[in-house]
Amino acid sequence: MQQLPPFPDRYWLKFSNEPVEIAPFNPRSEKVAEEYIYRLQTILVKFPVNDIYHRGSTALKIAGKGDIEIGVIPDENYWFEVIVDLSQHFHGLGNLDEEYARFNDRVDDFDIEVILMRGHTAKLDKKLHTFLLANT
Repeated sequence: MQQLPPFPDRYWLKFSNEPVEIAPFNPRSEKVAEEYIYRLQTILVKFPVNDIYHRGSTALKIAGKGDIEIGVIPDENYWFEVIVDLSQHFHGLGNLDEEYARFNDRVDDFDIEVILMRGHTAKLDKKLHTFLLANT
């Protein structure tokens, strides 16, 4: 199995040093995530997308930051086009790495993170997500 590469120092700059307040699971997050996924599907209809899925603590129905994370795995051939399209829709990009891009939004009192992934990062995230769903 391919291991994760060593993380360059710049990788850690995307994380905050501030403490995170842990919130109990909010069942409303499921409906908001479902509606948001539908919205993303309509935005990305012009691109081949391999998967759009609810991930993170709200998908696992456990306590966490309380934000909703949506994973998006576009066809590799359209990676940059999807980034440009979503950047225009979200009026900017929260973070960009070689196999990872993050966009931020807010809906119905929920912070939303749209996380675009490709390559090994996407494969690893999807496997981890599937494992956690089956074992939570």
